[in-house]
Amino acid sequence: MMKKKTSKILGLVVLVVVLLGICLWPWSGVIEAPGTADAVSSVVKVKKHGPHDSGRFLFTTVTLKRLNLLTWLQARNNPFQTQQTQKEIMGHNTRQEYTQVQSFWMDSSLQNATIAAFKEAHHKYRRKYVGAYVTDVLPQSHFFKKLRVGDNLIALNGQKIHSVQGAIGYLKKQPQDKKIKVTYRRDKQRHIVYEKLTFLKTQKRFGLGLSLADNFKMKTKPDVLMEAGNIGGPSAGLMFALQVYQQVSSHNLTQQRLIAGTGTIDPQGQVGPVGGIEKKVYAAWQQRAKIFFTPAPQAQEKKTETNYYQAQKAAQKLQASMKIVPVHNLNEAINYLETHH
Repeated sequence: MMKKKTSKILGLVVLVVVLLGICLWPWSGVIEAPGTADAVSSVVKVKKHGPHDSGRFLFTTVTLKRLNLLTWLQARNNPFQTQQTQKEIMGHNTRQEYTQVQSFWMDSSLQNATIAAFKEAHHKYRRKYVGAYVTDVLPQSHFFKKLRVGDNLIALNGQKIHSVQGAIGYLKKQPQDKKIKVTYRRDKQRHIVYEKLTFLKTQKRFGLGLSLADNFKMKTKPDVLMEAGNIGGPSAGLMFALQVYQQVSSHNLTQQRLIAGTGTIDPQGQVGPVGGIEKKVYAAWQQRAKIFFTPAPQAQEKKTETNYYQAQKAAQKLQASMKIVPVHNLNEAINYLETHH
């Protein structure tokens, strides 16, 4: 009897393990789902300038879940979760490279936000160009496996790089069959590599076969610090700018309100579109935000593809009382908060 009972228990344990294995076995792809709506003050701090009141600015995120039977079933009937391929999310990057690039975009986003906020508050800042940051290396590039994500290009054929657009313009004038001397920094060490240009079909021109982004270092007074942890990407730029502006100016924008939003930002304060906005609306709704800032529609966008339209549709699905506010730039967001209490 004891042997039979033990066999049944072992059989049941094996069955449970097998079922768990089937449910959790990783598939190809990811599930993009609502992330969090966190206080900007938890990651962005201005030295000697604390918050004005109990109100908060919230930046919203999306999260990526590994695709398996369990997460697929959860997402199947959830309009706020979508299945995507890893390539759609990460391009040619590995997971490590993707995380590294997202961290770079987060740093750049805070720099742009700080500049935009300091301009609005009439504060001075200093910014220095340090090179063209490699965010991707195309497999067909002659520089593949020679340059990598995170390298910082500083010169082409001995000519110092002052901007990515300037570098592209310079390369257009170079002979297609001649090797290009690329000077770059990796882990604070200076290196040189020679290779030919690659024909880029989508752009119909020859180039390095790299995705590049302008890389700056900046100095402000007071200092603006960031402790982002494992959060990355450029989409919190607008909310960063509002937080910095409120802290360096005498303007109390929050007025004891929870104010969420999303949108990239450039140094001139212009707000740009982002991905996954319906998931960010969901995250803000969960935190009971009163206002949600979204990038205003762009002239070339179809109505149904605009962040504003998608945010409104998401709020309607949730029956949220949260006000969806489209803005073109930082100044519009500041004016809205100062005139709507």
